[in-house]
Amino acid sequence: MNLNRRDILKLAGVTVVGGVALSVPLGRGAQAKGSVSLLSPENFPKQFSTTISKIPAAVPKMIGGVAHYDFTMKRDPNAQILTSSLKTPVFGYNGTFPGPRIELNRGTRAVVRHHNELPAVGPFGSPARTSVHLHGSASLPEYDGYANDTTGVGEYKDYRYPNHQPARTLWYHDHGVHWTAQQAYGGLAAMYVMHDKQEQELLPKGQFDIPLMVNDASFEADGSLWYEDNLHSGLWGDVLLVNGRPWPVMQVQRRTYRFRVLNCSISRSYSWRLSNGMPLQVVATDGGLMPKGVAVTSMRHGGAERYEIVIDFSRVPAGTKRIELLNDSNKNNIDYDSTNKVMAFDLLDTPVTKTRVKFDQPTVQEPDPTWNRNYDGFPLVRSEVMDLDPNGNYPRRHFRLKRDDLTGEFRIDDRTWAMVEASDFTSVMADPEIGAVEVWEFENGSGGWFHPVHVHLVDFRIIERSGGVGRVLPYEEGPKDVMYVGEGETVSVLIKFTRPGGDPSVEGGRYMVHCHNLPHEDHDMMSQFSVGKVNFGNDPHDPIKAVPPAKPAAPDAPVIGTAIAGKASARPFWTGRDDNGSVITSHQVRVVLDGSNVQVGALRLAAAGATNLGVSGLVNGKRYKFQVRARNALGVSAWSALSNTVIPMTTPGAPVIGVASSGVAGGSVNATARWTPPASSGGAAIRGYVVTALRLSATGAVLRQTTSALQSAGARSITMTLPSGSYRFVVQARNVMGLGATSARSGLVAAR
Repeated sequence: MNLNRRDILKLAGVTVVGGVALSVPLGRGAQAKGSVSLLSPENFPKQFSTTISKIPAAVPKMIGGVAHYDFTMKRDPNAQILTSSLKTPVFGYNGTFPGPRIELNRGTRAVVRHHNELPAVGPFGSPARTSVHLHGSASLPEYDGYANDTTGVGEYKDYRYPNHQPARTLWYHDHGVHWTAQQAYGGLAAMYVMHDKQEQELLPKGQFDIPLMVNDASFEADGSLWYEDNLHSGLWGDVLLVNGRPWPVMQVQRRTYRFRVLNCSISRSYSWRLSNGMPLQVVATDGGLMPKGVAVTSMRHGGAERYEIVIDFSRVPAGTKRIELLNDSNKNNIDYDSTNKVMAFDLLDTPVTKTRVKFDQPTVQEPDPTWNRNYDGFPLVRSEVMDLDPNGNYPRRHFRLKRDDLTGEFRIDDRTWAMVEASDFTSVMADPEIGAVEVWEFENGSGGWFHPVHVHLVDFRIIERSGGVGRVLPYEEGPKDVMYVGEGETVSVLIKFTRPGGDPSVEGGRYMVHCHNLPHEDHDMMSQFSVGKVNFGNDPHDPIKAVPPAKPAAPDAPVIGTAIAGKASARPFWTGRDDNGSVITSHQVRVVLDGSNVQVGALRLAAAGATNLGVSGLVNGKRYKFQVRARNALGVSAWSALSNTVIPMTTPGAPVIGVASSGVAGGSVNATARWTPPASSGGAAIRGYVVTALRLSATGAVLRQTTSALQSAGARSITMTLPSGSYRFVVQARNVMGLGATSARSGLVAAR
């Protein structure tokens, strides 16, 4: 049966009384037959009719060992999400969903510039003010994507990431205050992967390391996204997307694959299992590798959690050609006929890859011990938080997750984000010291909502769960930054509060705690804590004021490098600096005479990405300097400093040949060539002369050439001992640029 949207609101627990909508708990998960999208049957995507899309990796510009990325948040009206011809407008990083994947090795610092070129009215009526949160990074507060640290349309911000933590799966997404749900659902989400040697050697990698971003969506009849959060209870779509495509198929070899599974749905949780009942081998959680792998046949997965799962297709019987990844769902989702399947794996009967690239020598292949490794119980990586004693006598803090039935607000204790704003961002729910170890307890007393709670900055260890499922689940036994607090559960986590940004000079900062059911976060289940010493009146790492967004402007002046002289030419070099938020379109090069600063000729033009330019038409022997400036859409930079002095040079002109003569001395036949220096030295000092004697036949043909050694710069003649014959001489001058033009031939000399 097909349900209208009023029916769906009812299933969501929204009751309409006298024209006023009241939200009540769902209790158990609601099963809705049919769909909520308004797509026609022809346009509703068919399951397993499209192939998996691997999220494209961005290529950084490396400057001084730092990876620089430049992304633009913008609307693409014609994204291909559905399998029909309908297009779906998305608001994405570089206009794509998912956005470009960032992939780096641990210790490689990154600067990510985000330009906001969204429409003035963002997704679903949002003000299009964005804040980018790198989820899973211990970033400094001013780069953490604080909710009120927003970048407006026409502005940009540089986010700096230390990437000092162990290897892990991260993701970046919008965190703009009160509009996170709409802006993330509209497309502002992407993967960020950090590698290190340990995980690259322990787990499948390369083509067998697959990021999977899973989310749900609903669609209007024209293919655009439909947003309805059921009075902020949550949004549950009827189309499941993996890497931005509905119910895709992936071809796999019969070997192990590592899947980095991110639940980027704004509300829905999942319960995974494989259609053939084979195990899911969990090897990593939000904060990286677990102490040891664990095999389970099913697992629940809340919003923003990341699990790295190995599936061993080498153990699948030869007759099995397809395995499906299924979703059994959890309490308090709304499910449809279409939401019980996620994607399919089609098994190939092709040769299996059993080698891999060596980590430290990327051109060398080595045997791959992971191709059929069993990870159940396999030792992986110890981590600081997982090595903490869960039974220690630590300070404890208790927080209640609840909903105000009068205002409809979701809260942590009785705090709302509006209260934090009213305090000028000084009100905190906790204030641990740097290095402190504490137990935080989150109690969800309601039966109608589950809450995936995210604590910024830290990794934690889940040590206890009472109520609900009543235990720490085996696949949660790894470093986490999101905890699934189910209905009626209290979850206790052990946290060591790390130094912001891993920077020893930083004394403290402020970070957020919130529910990752994003409509809950926006309304208003979000608070903050401080760590270490924070001077609220003058915080050098104020999450809003320390690094505000900037308006694009004309670029900074380039840094001039070395200029190199050539033949009647020169080549100045330079290094570009900040484009100040607007892409460089060209460079201009100015030539001046040394000592006078008088411009020579017109300005020379160089391309946007150029770092040097060949300048011709210069006079050999004159002294020149160069300046460079950059241009973008908003203007030109100041001129760079002047370059070093260069003197264009060429090879010398031809010497003037003089009278040649011959004679006999001591029984040897000698001939003497004479010359005067060339009219032009080529702009450089003459270093010497080379003389060649040409022995001629009776008809004047050259029979033999005898070339002298380099004569001194002051030489004007040379006497050469030669066999009997008729000779003419030619002379060339040499300077630093090489041998110059050849003189005319001398008169004929008979050496007898």
